[in-house]
Amino acid sequence: MAGHHQQGEENLALDISDEGRCTKAETLSLKDTKLDITNEDFEDLQFETNVVTEKIEAFNKALADFVEDHQVTLRQCCYVIGFILYNVFFFGAIYHFTVASKPELQWCDGLGFLIIITIFVYTILFYFKVLKPSYSKFLESKLGVKFQDGIVDRIQISQEDLFRTRWAAPAVYLGIFILILTYLIIDTGGDRDRLKSFFGLIALVFLGFFFSKSPGKVVWRHIAWGLSLQFIFAVFIIKWAVGVAIFNCLGNKVSALLEFADEGSGFVFGYLVNQRPVFLDSLKNDSLAHGVFSEVYENGAMGFVFMFKVLSVIYFLSFLVSMLFYWGAMQWVVAKIGWMLQVTVGTTYCESMNAAANIFLGHTESPLLIQPYLPIMTNSEIHAVMTGGFATIAGTVLAAYISFNIDAAHLLSASVMSAPAALACAKLMYPETKVSKTKYSKNLALAKSNEANVLDAATRGASMAVFLVANIAGTLIAVLAFVAFLNGVLSWCGMLIGFTAEHPLTFELILGKCFIPLSWLMGVPTQDLEDVGLLIGLKTFATEFAAFSKLKTMVHLHPRSKIIATYALCGFSNLASVGISIAALSAMAPTRRGDITSVAFRALVSGSLACFMTACVAGCLISST
Repeated sequence: MAGHHQQGEENLALDISDEGRCTKAETLSLKDTKLDITNEDFEDLQFETNVVTEKIEAFNKALADFVEDHQVTLRQCCYVIGFILYNVFFFGAIYHFTVASKPELQWCDGLGFLIIITIFVYTILFYFKVLKPSYSKFLESKLGVKFQDGIVDRIQISQEDLFRTRWAAPAVYLGIFILILTYLIIDTGGDRDRLKSFFGLIALVFLGFFFSKSPGKVVWRHIAWGLSLQFIFAVFIIKWAVGVAIFNCLGNKVSALLEFADEGSGFVFGYLVNQRPVFLDSLKNDSLAHGVFSEVYENGAMGFVFMFKVLSVIYFLSFLVSMLFYWGAMQWVVAKIGWMLQVTVGTTYCESMNAAANIFLGHTESPLLIQPYLPIMTNSEIHAVMTGGFATIAGTVLAAYISFNIDAAHLLSASVMSAPAALACAKLMYPETKVSKTKYSKNLALAKSNEANVLDAATRGASMAVFLVANIAGTLIAVLAFVAFLNGVLSWCGMLIGFTAEHPLTFELILGKCFIPLSWLMGVPTQDLEDVGLLIGLKTFATEFAAFSKLKTMVHLHPRSKIIATYALCGFSNLASVGISIAALSAMAPTRRGDITSVAFRALVSGSLACFMTACVAGCLISST
């Protein structure tokens, strides 16, 4: 029997003929047939046709040919129809608002928010579809050529000649420093404690310079522009009323978007998410059980399971991001922000694109946009790519931090502010000493989606999130268990040298003491120095999840301390992320694994430095009261 089974495996065949009888000529051996086939490799079946089916097939073929021949025209018609329908809806909403008795117009909700979106979209369309093409045509004309040669080129040449002189660049950087310092002196009138954060920012820059791989080759344009952009973003986000309102609105919208994930996770996991294990409708209204559970639900006394409620949001966000990536919207936004960073900070194309992508994506997803160029990047560029990932957070895990009662507006602003800071710290800690092959973007393009359609992209994004959720959950379990183990060992050792059970020697206590100087440099109030130092230590040696979880329990912190800590913790710069980043980048560029590993630890320090600089800038602008 075993012999027949083995022989059947070796000579497995399907013998089928037209009459249902087996013939040797038509025997198909699966052993000799390739299994990686497509639909085109199959032969067509023969069918009898009639006049009706022939007419239908001819019509369908003619329709398909017409659509293929007039794709551009049909697409433009769809755009026009969509434009008309949207404007009918838009003006209908305005008419309804004016006719109906509505309260004052709210710019973050209802019609006001619709007006802002419309103006924003129409401005972008006007610039890219009308203004930019018209300017390009103008430059091709005779007058445009004269304008380019006579004015634009002369200004660029004069600027380059000016910065070739030894005194010009230092004078510009000194002027930027004086402007920022003057603004802070005026802004901190009566609240000089905030200047301590500015002193901390300068101290961190000098520490980065002192520990730089090549201090004599630092290009100060990268650092000056990176920190200047960070400061400009901070003033817009924290000090300007309009910027504060915009980011508060964005934070509210993000929080509202993430709440939709509860519909899916609640359907799958039930009361582990919605915190309602008992259906009140199934209980009598006057029963004791109905009264008890009603009070429990109203007061939120039933806790949720972190794994199923918070981490489940990652599936939803990964689903959305994958669709945006397939449509090219994500790449378009990243390219525009990256271009702005490239022309200001002066970093290369790939470095700038990756830094921009890290505002929205994680440290393993962002390099996918520049994956084709990773093998030809210099060590300094690879270091900048890793630093950008360590200095920011991913949009997909934003919900997890918000669940710890962290302000969504501060999380969003921290990611935006840390992007230029990451480039500045990367070039401070590891200056470029080689000629880059990715400096210019004329022949370089961002990666595109390889999925068959948007549904394929969305489902694949949700599937890939399974590994991310498992990674986060597994890391949290292991890290928190290890910290508890360390506390047990340290507590026992501490009792031998005089510590008590009420005040034991713990891992958190050691971290808090070690990072007190850094907390002071960031401008944390004196009474909270040790607590914020503990959070920084947990973030660095454990994970940012553990740190944010601990921050949630520190209700006694001064509001200024909590905000500074939020900015300092908002990044993936921890030891666990180093291994994840090395594995991800090595898979994308196997030939550069040695270089990736060699710069990883320095990139971790640079990413942490960028987070602390962001906290210092926020501390300069946040009132002590």
